[in-house]
Amino acid sequence: ITWSAQVSDVLKRNCLECHRSGDIGPFSMESYAEVEGWAETMLETIDNGRMPPWHGSGGRPLANERRMSEADQKVFRSWVEQGMPIGAEMAAKIEYPEAKEWHLQHDPDVVVEMRDRAFVVPAEGTVDYQYFVVDPGFTEDKWVNEAQIIPGNRSVVHHAIAFIRPPDGSEFRGVGWLTAYVPGQRIIPLPSGYARKVPAGSKIVFQMHYTPNGKATTDRTRLGLIFAPEPPRHAIEVVGLDTLEQRDGPVQDLPSGAVVDAQLSGSAADVDAVLGPRERLLEDPLPQIPREEQRIRPGAGDRRKQRADRGDGQRLHTPTATLRSH
Repeated sequence: ITWSAQVSDVLKRNCLECHRSGDIGPFSMESYAEVEGWAETMLETIDNGRMPPWHGSGGRPLANERRMSEADQKVFRSWVEQGMPIGAEMAAKIEYPEAKEWHLQHDPDVVVEMRDRAFVVPAEGTVDYQYFVVDPGFTEDKWVNEAQIIPGNRSVVHHAIAFIRPPDGSEFRGVGWLTAYVPGQRIIPLPSGYARKVPAGSKIVFQMHYTPNGKATTDRTRLGLIFAPEPPRHAIEVVGLDTLEQRDGPVQDLPSGAVVDAQLSGSAADVDAVLGPRERLLEDPLPQIPREEQRIRPGAGDRRKQRADRGDGQRLHTPTATLRSH
């Protein structure tokens, strides 16, 4: 087993989406020289299930779950054990699409900046959550099919969330979560016929969590939106786990097509499909949810049940987990 014949293809399938120059991975895996020094650590994270970042389990295969196949794991493990041979021919870098700024189907229809000037992040200390309220100037209802937050300075942005603040008296169900940024999270477009409503006159609220890194710097985060061309067949609603009944093992019916947003700690979260016999879609420890990027694709008449086994109730910064079934 060599780098050029097998291992570069394993990394291309499983890792380079994030671990390449200019992207969110902490180091690049595009070349042998870059991987050689990290290979044993990489193998450890593969063996203990930390990477690739998928921690859920369930009965039904999910369309975009981030599992590394047993065959790929075996290839990488054997390569490390054999001393990481290069092979007969080795390209300078693995060929992979160049990293791009917006991970949307096309450039945003609208870009909303968190404010008209940068926020100053100090070199040290604790920075309280910052909230910036922006009027995007929507004079009519908008239906958002894709949304992405791009931090102005990834080195100090722990996470960012964009919320919808509808005008008083407007028809709006659920909580205002629109989208979020957290390192490792990818944007997945909604299926055709699904969108998130932003009522006319709404404000966008940026919730920013900064972590100083020893050097005073600035940040000016942005939100990009792509709109559906017409009102969708299915409106996406967001339900917070912290609104569930406060007892051991609560079970909550969710509207078909809902995305579950977890903000309180717990020991586990299960998602079931109920269409005739109940079917388990996902079992996941809540603290690991930020790394998942799967979305439920509802079927006709399908209902989702969310069961949250709560832990000690200590607050964690745990953005939305979603899943999509085949």
